[in-house]
Formats: sequence, structure tokens, C-alpha cells
Amino acid sequence: MSESGGLYVHLPFCPYICPYCDFAKWPVRASAAATYLRALDAEIGAAPEFAAKTVFLGGGTPNTYPSETIGILVERLRARFPRGRRSRSSSIPISRCAKASLPTVAPRSRDFRSACNRSSLRS
Repeated sequence: MSESGGLYVHLPFCPYICPYCDFAKWPVRASAAATYLRALDAEIGAAPEFAAKTVFLGGGTPNTYPSETIGILVERLRARFPRGRRSRSSSIPISRCAKASLPTVAPRSRDFRSACNRSSLRS
């Protein structure tokens, strides 16, 4: 595996639709989000492997999803797109965009810390 780069994962669901946001997004429904995550898992499995230097979870509002779900997704990404042997650290910088107004933003929770080591908050 000689190629490396950044990885962007789009999580398109939001608890409410902001009028200023131009990203592809839809109101969250548990069934649609579950279907999307299954399709995303299939896409991850079919994608060519490369060394991920960074991972950014954007969308939509990634913190709409439970921390446990984000943790499972991040572990899947780490397994499929390993950082590479030449790296000083096996830890991939994982960022996620989050709405600060949502109660699911729990940067102090164990699940959040194990999944993401950076956060970009917006109102």
C-alpha cells in the first residue's frame, strides 16, 4: 500500500435542517440512517485500501448518530484504511463536525473520545 491521503465520510442526516447549510442532508429518521450506514459499510469494504492520514466525518450532523455508532464506524475505517507502517503513531487523526446545540455532543464521554480526537463545533 503506497498511496496515502485524507478520508472524508459524509453522514447526511440532521435533527433539523438549517436554512444556511448547502450540504446534502436530510431530516434524521432511524430507519433511513440505518440503511445508509449499511450501504456505507459496503462502500468501505469495496473501496481500494490506502493509508489514511486523516479522517473527517461531516455531513449533515455526525453527532446526530449515537456515539456507539460513530465508534463502530471509526473502527471499521481504521481497519480498512490503516495509517501505515512508516507513521510514528498508529493513531489516525479523526475529526467530526458537530452541532454544539445538540445534547448528543458528549466530548467527555468514553465513546466519543475513543472514536474522535478532534471536534469542530458549529451552532
